[in-house]
Amino acid sequence: MDVNYALLQTLTLMSKVVPIMLVSLILSNALFSLPQFSRVGEFINNLIRFSKLKSGFAIASFLIHPIVGISSLSAMYRAGKLSFRETACSAALSMLPRGFRAALLFLAPVAVSVFGVEIGLLFVSLDLISRLVVFLILLLAARFTLKDGNGNSAAESDSKFSLKEVLKVFARTVAVLFVSTFLTFLIFQMNPGENVVLLVLFSGAMSTTAGMGTAATLIHSGTMDWRFALLLVYVSRLFHVFVESFRFSMPIFTSFFGVRDGVRLLAVYAASNFLAVALATLLFSAL
Repeated sequence: MDVNYALLQTLTLMSKVVPIMLVSLILSNALFSLPQFSRVGEFINNLIRFSKLKSGFAIASFLIHPIVGISSLSAMYRAGKLSFRETACSAALSMLPRGFRAALLFLAPVAVSVFGVEIGLLFVSLDLISRLVVFLILLLAARFTLKDGNGNSAAESDSKFSLKEVLKVFARTVAVLFVSTFLTFLIFQMNPGENVVLLVLFSGAMSTTAGMGTAATLIHSGTMDWRFALLLVYVSRLFHVFVESFRFSMPIFTSFFGVRDGVRLLAVYAASNFLAVALATLLFSAL
């Protein structure tokens, strides 16, 4: 096993990826901080009104930050403005603004930098399309099952561009990519052609960044076809939904809603998120 070879290949690949990623992260975060993006919140709020939900503001506020959205839903629920059923519907619908925010600020810059513009944009586009489809289905279900309510106006986005925060995300992403890429080259030397499928699935289940980094390494080394590699990344994200839910989302939901209601609402959100990723996987496999 040649550690120096693995390190050299990793540094070569990272030298191509890192500059593109840094520029992409800065541009995407700068664009998201523009006042024009408040229109996205207004669009989501108008859609929510169609469903008879009264939580348009809270759902749109997930664009600012997931904790802001959960805090808003919790405040409305505790004040009696939302029933538990309405809160559960809102948590499920938050899958779209959360996904849009993540796609623009993180998923797109990383995917484009490691897979290239064409493949990266295809990967992100299918994710957003699937989320919109599931969102509209849930919206129709809420429309015909909930009582009339008065939608609130969406809040103006107060997201501000912070180079410091961008650099923190950049540093964490580069660290994960470097480790996953280096380990991929090492493992491939020990077992060339063996267990590469499990490698992508396991790394992607633990971290979407690691999964994309591992898949990109296999693509660039000629070990795996890009279509199969991306399909594995999509499948790994199905597992990642549950890993992310237990590792990150559960403490947030239970802290705002209590253990019993928090776990139930998290289950609803995770289910809608899983459906969106599953649909994206099916759409990609059909191409």
